[in-house]
Amino acid sequence: MSHMNALAALGMLLALAAGTALGWLLHAARSGDRAARAEAQLAALRENEALLRQSLGAVSEDSARRHSGAIGEQISRLVGPLHEAVGALADQVDHVERNRVHAYVGLSEQVEGMHRTSQMLSAQTNRLVTALRAPQIRGRWGEIQLERVVELAGMVRHCDFDT
Repeated sequence: MSHMNALAALGMLLALAAGTALGWLLHAARSGDRAARAEAQLAALRENEALLRQSLGAVSEDSARRHSGAIGEQISRLVGPLHEAVGALADQVDHVERNRVHAYVGLSEQVEGMHRTSQMLSAQTNRLVTALRAPQIRGRWGEIQLERVVELAGMVRHCDFDT
């Protein structure tokens, strides 16, 4: 019996070893399946992350375009009146410049006319000085001046005085 017991013990030991090996193989197979599933899920998560990043990038670009368009419109609204004011100012400066040129031309003509008049007056004064150096003309000139003074005083020729 002892032999039977030993044999039974050996059988049990073999059965236990076989069960352990089988359990370990099943566990390894399950672990492999779990690892494969985990790797598949990880790959799917990475793909989802990439898609999410692309979507966020697209949304961000679209949002940036909309915001830049809105900012551009706001800047246009702010700069538009300034642009118009600068244009009006430029027109006003052109108008003032044209008026200045016309005024300068007119002033130049007046100065030129005054210069000619001054030259004529100077020439006539020189002739008068030359004429008054002669004694008979100087006497006649004195008589004419005296007549004018007497007439300005209210006297009448051939009535109050006679030359």
